[in-house]
Amino acid sequence: MRQTIEWHADKHGTVDGYLLRHPGDPTRTFPHYHIANQWQRIKKAGRTDIPDGMVVYGLRPPDASPRPR
Repeated sequence: MRQTIEWHADKHGTVDGYLLRHPGDPTRTFPHYHIANQWQRIKKAGRTDIPDGMVVYGLRPPDASPRPR
């Protein structure tokens, strides 16, 4: 995993230490809501089987407290 992250950073660079950048402006960080919006569109489309209750936490900091349901 570390090698993959370092490879990505070397190839694409970072913005203030963030690996993912804004799709329209690479000088800005990736908007936190972007993946959440994509996730909702994928679920609504119904073209893939996503179990009820499955959520996306990939961009949340590891020390963030869990969100209430």
